[in-house]
Amino acid sequence: MSKIINNIQVFKSKPKNIKMHFFQRTGLWLNKQINDIKVKGLKIIFFKIILLFRLIFYFFISSIILLIIRLISPLILIKLSSLDMGRIGEYKVIWFLKLKNLKKIQTKKTIYIFFLRNSTNYTNKQWLKMHKKKITILPIPMLKYVLILNRLFSGYEKHELPNFNSLTTPKGAKNNYYYIKNLGTKTLNELVKSKDSVFSFSKKEEEIGQSYLKAIGAKEYKFICFHSRDKAFLNKNAPNRNWDYHDYRDSNIFNYLHSMEEITKRNNYFCFRMGSTVQDKISVLNERIIDYANSKNRSDFLDIFLGSKCRFFLCSQTGLAIVPETFNRPVVYVNSSNLSLNNTFSNNSLFIPKKHFSLKKNRLLTFKEFIDSGLDIHSTSKRFEDLNIKLIENTPEEITDVVMEMENRLKGSWKTDKEDEELQEKFWGIFKHTFLKSSSFRLGSKFLKQNRELLN
Repeated sequence: MSKIINNIQVFKSKPKNIKMHFFQRTGLWLNKQINDIKVKGLKIIFFKIILLFRLIFYFFISSIILLIIRLISPLILIKLSSLDMGRIGEYKVIWFLKLKNLKKIQTKKTIYIFFLRNSTNYTNKQWLKMHKKKITILPIPMLKYVLILNRLFSGYEKHELPNFNSLTTPKGAKNNYYYIKNLGTKTLNELVKSKDSVFSFSKKEEEIGQSYLKAIGAKEYKFICFHSRDKAFLNKNAPNRNWDYHDYRDSNIFNYLHSMEEITKRNNYFCFRMGSTVQDKISVLNERIIDYANSKNRSDFLDIFLGSKCRFFLCSQTGLAIVPETFNRPVVYVNSSNLSLNNTFSNNSLFIPKKHFSLKKNRLLTFKEFIDSGLDIHSTSKRFEDLNIKLIENTPEEITDVVMEMENRLKGSWKTDKEDEELQEKFWGIFKHTFLKSSSFRLGSKFLKQNRELLN
């Protein structure tokens, strides 16, 4: 059984003024162009003129497209949405398809069109292929200008897909109440309970995946996947942008190995270190712990297949978690930097957070203090630094404890005591806003008992 923590309430804040936001962004863009010319001189003016004419052309074509979309809306309603496939972790389509399966999405005389607006140079071809089987994706980034223009006119919501990403985390729910409240409590409960995967593999793909597992001696649902977020992927695939602002979400992959050693010792499972681009190679004597991310067998296909067939997935707060979540595999989330970024809808899953040490107070912040600081929602590496807050990663022992709790729960041998239930209830009572939560999503039992002072 699953439930919604807190009742769905009316969204109190007014949506931002779209037109004002547009003109603010336009002003910022113009200021940037002027500053570029001041810094780099006349030699850059030619390129700026080309850029300006290109934008004028894009907006002209986009205005025609928008006019057509609005004129034909009484006959055929077209809804647009951008889709970021540059990083695995875009939940928009997952929730769209789940709502569609529940018949909560308008389909009569309605066409949904997604367009790619990737944030990096990378695309997992298998993940994109599975999306294309379910939705219409047009490789036309220029459609983003159609959305921009659409928002300048009344009734713009009619031609856009709602921001279903807001269903994913407590943070998203808080920022997007007005999408959530319109769905209603019953639909939200059905979403959490829904266990059918929206994607599937073809018969040939199943054979290829099973062949790989057989070749190394592994079996479906008898192996563990693990992954730790680091800066390597973004630095390689989007090198022109500074990604340091969320380095605070990174964690040390070597702290995960103790748990994998322990679970292979007790259960003889294989363990695959996942990732398409990773910072560090791992080298262990245990042949059942495989650095798949750095192996010759690593592929876009196996990235998805392994994540969908694992017994459970051990990871930090990373987009790759969307794979086991989509295929309803249990997840153990460790080193959670933001309590409100946990995917609490994930059934049969566990998490343990990083600790937040205040250098000013010379002690750990309680969960409530951290939430009240505003860092839980609006956080960057610099903000933590400016506020003299040091993030403490989970120890190998803490990770091992929650991993073994997951294994024992899956085996059916885990016994929850009264103290644990009381501590769980107290922890979840700290969150005052609405979000999707499965009743089987829990904070690691031993971690909570050992850090009960954080509940004060």
